[in-house]
Amino acid sequence: FYRDRMEVVLLDLDNAQPYGYFDVPYVTGSDFIVRSFARPMVDTVTVATDLFLKRLSSTDEIVQGNEYVFKIDESILWRRVRCVKGSPTKWRLVARNREEYPDIVIDNSSIDIVWRVISRVAILES
Repeated sequence: FYRDRMEVVLLDLDNAQPYGYFDVPYVTGSDFIVRSFARPMVDTVTVATDLFLKRLSSTDEIVQGNEYVFKIDESILWRRVRCVKGSPTKWRLVARNREEYPDIVIDNSSIDIVWRVISRVAILES
């Protein structure tokens, strides 16, 4: 589990120091947990979200409809993925809050690293 912001951890994962280790039996298959404060993918009462992530070995493993975290250049993006009609090498990244965060279209070749969101836990305002 990394307590630092997701963007900080994922941009330099090899040098990041975990806050601790957890065994979460109901969430299998994740490599680690990061904390996200990203507004595009949450509702108005969520302060942060803990994301259980699994690194994919290739962009060929991306499945439409699932949520992923992408490293593209020096940016980290958490979005749901949709196909781009007529463009098999492109993905449309869709935010939950589409009114404030428009869709982003990316090409597979621009993706440096991709992690699948296995599960997420919302941290709500108290």
